[in-house]
Amino acid sequence: MKKTILRAALCFSLVAAFSSTAISCSSDDETTENVSTIDPANFKGKIASGTTVSLDASKVYNLTGTLSVESGATLVIPAGTRIVAAEGANYLIVERGGKLIANGTATNPIVFEGSTHKQGHWGGIVILGNAPSNRSSLGTSTSELGDLVYGGTNKTDNSGILKYIVIKDSGYKYNPAKEFNGLSLFGVGSGTVVSYIYVVDGADDGIEFFGGNVNADHLLVLGVGDDSIDWTEGWQGTAEYIYAARKNNTKLLLSQETEV
Repeated sequence: MKKTILRAALCFSLVAAFSSTAISCSSDDETTENVSTIDPANFKGKIASGTTVSLDASKVYNLTGTLSVESGATLVIPAGTRIVAAEGANYLIVERGGKLIANGTATNPIVFEGSTHKQGHWGGIVILGNAPSNRSSLGTSTSELGDLVYGGTNKTDNSGILKYIVIKDSGYKYNPAKEFNGLSLFGVGSGTVVSYIYVVDGADDGIEFFGGNVNADHLLVLGVGDDSIDWTEGWQGTAEYIYAARKNNTKLLLSQETEV
């Protein structure tokens, strides 16, 4: 019972923190348009190398295709920003050498969600780094999401900051064998911050590590269709403070805690 109380307490604290605010693998949806000025109503394109794009937390960004952060580019998403994805293989991908600075807070998380709340409504977030993967003898491979190179020899590679992020309604299935996770980390290095990530109602895995050395903490995954946390290709990082549950189990644990 003591363990149940601790698990429920962790769940409550993370949900409280995250609930303060209540891109495509198909060639038909790909775009080569470079993004320098953002149209919140049509949020997609490529942030080119040498470019930094900062979003405005007072606006809602409608993700309508693939948004790519190229090598040498940076996307800054401030605390409290809300990104709403149209249905389909629409997703955010950070290429090897690019950076995502998504630094939410406990009272102002960054929220990614579908325009309709259901499993598999949109893709998810994909990060590619320069840290090793054992999928090939060279330590590099091509990602199943985005078909781009990831991996390398830099175990301390830095792809940016992902902190206090909410990912809802992810896991779009773009062919019979492949579907998105909420957060996919391909060869991501230990210089990257992954902390306080909440994935809920995804159709496939919540968070998956494909090689790399990134460390992650305070991970909350609820009601996903496959694995809550998954890893492969020789991931050598750490994961601390994890709570994962199916929706029915979540209700059971919360009721047990209430009775105590």
